[in-house]
Amino acid sequence: MKKLLFVYPNLDLGGSTTALLALLEQLDYTKMQVDLLLLECRESDRSKLPRQVRLLPQAAPFALWNTKIRRKKLCNAVFTGKAFRMLIEVLRAGKKPFVPHLKAAMNQMLAHIHADFCAPLPGGYDTAVAYLELWPTIYVAQKVKAARKVAWGHVDYEAARLNAALDAKDYAKFDKIVCVAPQNAARLKKVFPALAERILFSENCINAGAVREQSRACVPESEYAGYPGFKILTVARLDSYTKGLDRILAAAAQLKDKMEFRWYLVGGGQDETALKKQAAEMQLQGILYFLGAKENPYPYYAGANLFVLASRNEGKPVTVTEAQLLGLPVLVTRYPAAQGQIRDGVDGRIVPNEDGNALADEIFRLAQKPERLAAFREALNERKTPAAAGARLEEILWPEKERP
Repeated sequence: MKKLLFVYPNLDLGGSTTALLALLEQLDYTKMQVDLLLLECRESDRSKLPRQVRLLPQAAPFALWNTKIRRKKLCNAVFTGKAFRMLIEVLRAGKKPFVPHLKAAMNQMLAHIHADFCAPLPGGYDTAVAYLELWPTIYVAQKVKAARKVAWGHVDYEAARLNAALDAKDYAKFDKIVCVAPQNAARLKKVFPALAERILFSENCINAGAVREQSRACVPESEYAGYPGFKILTVARLDSYTKGLDRILAAAAQLKDKMEFRWYLVGGGQDETALKKQAAEMQLQGILYFLGAKENPYPYYAGANLFVLASRNEGKPVTVTEAQLLGLPVLVTRYPAAQGQIRDGVDGRIVPNEDGNALADEIFRLAQKPERLAAFREALNERKTPAAAGARLEEILWPEKERP
């Protein structure tokens, strides 16, 4: 039996979580023992996993009651560590726009601090998979013993404004670096040219049958199920800048006097309170609805007229593929992998990655032409279901001579 480890932050709802759970469903548990390590673990997480997966206690911190260890690590993180050097680099560069660079810097800083404060994982594995960038990647590189290490990234590294100099030594410890879109893989090879031969593309895992089955459930909210008009749906983490939710509010404000519609946001996140306050200030009550995170978001896709994703940067969003599986036309901003997901003008639309004006204009045009949306639906229904990634997984997880 091969020993396989996955490392991931938490099982909060999101595209990469959906992909991880679908991947775990595809594994052959007669050939391998599979462990999952989370940075944040809850009792409810066990029920989300295949019964064969062993959920480890969450990543353990060092004994921080020990004053000497705590002082040493805090000083290293703040004054001499990579995180401090990274912030200095960002400040000196004076890059524009400054806010996204600073936010990316802070995320990397926290990821390195979290990894540094975690104790090494006892034991060893045949293969260890860091199933997300930042903390999982750093932790597997530095704190896990494995004969083979795989980094599985879900963002466009360059568009996310991550600092390559900070991550280079950690990525060099991986045998394979997986990107979920070919465009992301090509760009990552430019960022890390010395690792180009290790970088490859593999499609996100999606359980198409389960998505379609779950979409048949009933929607409990009367303000959604009972509304007969034009429904716009966005399923995303409520991270205002990255997911472009400020653009959604701006687009909704432009459209509210031009057409009859409701825009529904499914998801939770750090900016939920601020977004609700901003929506109230913009007088979007009765137009913009925050429905919260949903264990099963698929009935909302099935009942909508248009799916909109306004992100400033993306890897290859699972929510877009899920919408397409359910025959829901998609309107997105132009992220690098967008043209690989959407046939612009055939089964969806891609607009410039800028403010809410382009979104509002295109939504208005599509709402006035239901026959065009119907043509998009027809084209989506003719698309082939994404292939299962089982054979590809074997190639990624194990060297050919060691495959179980």
